Amino acid sequence: MIKQLRRLRFGRPGSAMIISALLLSIGAAGAVAPHDNPATDPVAVVDRLQASLLDLTEAGAGLSFDEAFKICEGFVRATHDLPYMAKLALGRSKWQSLSDAEQSEFLALFTELSVTTYVTRFQGNHGVGFTKSEQRALSRGRYEVRSQLIRPNGETVAMSYILHQSNDRPMIINIVAEGVSELALKRSEYQRILQDSDFNALAHYIQSKIVDMVKA
Repeated sequence: MIKQLRRLRFGRPGSAMIISALLLSIGAAGAVAPHDNPATDPVAVVDRLQASLLDLTEAGAGLSFDEAFKICEGFVRATHDLPYMAKLALGRSKWQSLSDAEQSEFLALFTELSVTTYVTRFQGNHGVGFTKSEQRALSRGRYEVRSQLIRPNGETVAMSYILHQSNDRPMIINIVAEGVSELALKRSEYQRILQDSDFNALAHYIQSKIVDMVKA
C-alpha cells in the first residue's frame, strides 16, 4: 500500500530522536563551507541544501518516507523559490490562465513533486557526495553556483544551480544537471499536456509521477 504523502508516522522507537537530530544538523548546514550566510550568499544556500541532502543519505535509512519527506520539505522550502519555479514551469500565459484554486493546487503538486524527487534520490543513498561549490554572477541579478555530485561508484555529475533574489535573499530557481535544465524538462512536459488536454489532466499526470516515485 502506498504511504499517504506528508502524513507523519512516529510509531517506530527512536524515530522522533532521529528527526530531532536531523533538524538540528540541517539548521547548522550552512556552516559546512567558508560561505556561511544563506541570507546573503548564494554559495551558502547551495551548501545548505547539499549538506542537508547528505544528512538525509546518512540518517534516511532509519526514517519512513513520510518522516524523510517532512524533513526534506523544510530545507527545500528554505532554499528554493518554489512559487517562482512553479510559474516558470507552466509559462506566464498558462499560469495566468489558471483560476486561483488551480494555481494553489498546482503549486502544492509542484512542491510535493520537488520534495519527493529529492527524497527518493537521496534517502539512505550512502556514498553520495558533493564537491566544493563555486559562484559566478549572471545578468539580471542572478547567480550560478557550480559543483559536482559524486555518485557512490565515483562517477561525477556536473551540477549548476541558478539563484535569484527573493525577499532580499538568494533562492534557487533552477537546477541544471550535465547541461540539462530540470525546469525546462518540466515545462516541455506540462505544456504538451495542456496543449492536448486541460488542467485536470496535468494534475493527474503529476500525481501519477509522485506515486510512481514513492512505489519504486
